[in-house]
Amino acid sequence: MYSLQGSEYDIPSVEGKLSLAYVNVPVLLRYSINDLLSLHVGPQFGFLMNAEEEFDGDTADVKDDFKSSDISGAFGIEVDLPMKIGFGARYVLGLSNALTDDGSFGNAELKNSTIQVYAKFQLKSAN
Repeated sequence: MYSLQGSEYDIPSVEGKLSLAYVNVPVLLRYSINDLLSLHVGPQFGFLMNAEEEFDGDTADVKDDFKSSDISGAFGIEVDLPMKIGFGARYVLGLSNALTDDGSFGNAELKNSTIQVYAKFQLKSAN
């Protein structure tokens, strides 16, 4: 799953935007409540593809300030409709510090937390 993540910050006299791109691999257990509804829980492993910071109108590559991988915990819910389509939502809670110890952010800590919303469709029956 390709995920665009980031944040905007506004602290005294400093405004900026951080844009991160990850390839995330969720490894989730699925518990089906019934034919329509299921719950998901498990770890998600992220691999950093790109990291940019926009500050005072300039954009800088800050990928070296971030660890190349990220670990999160995910939980969510999914609805599977009879028309072979489904919808779901997950909350992903960051468990590891995404910043390197020797980067330009000093000894700051940043954990990636996101909300994922998705739609799916089935091409072939699962029989």
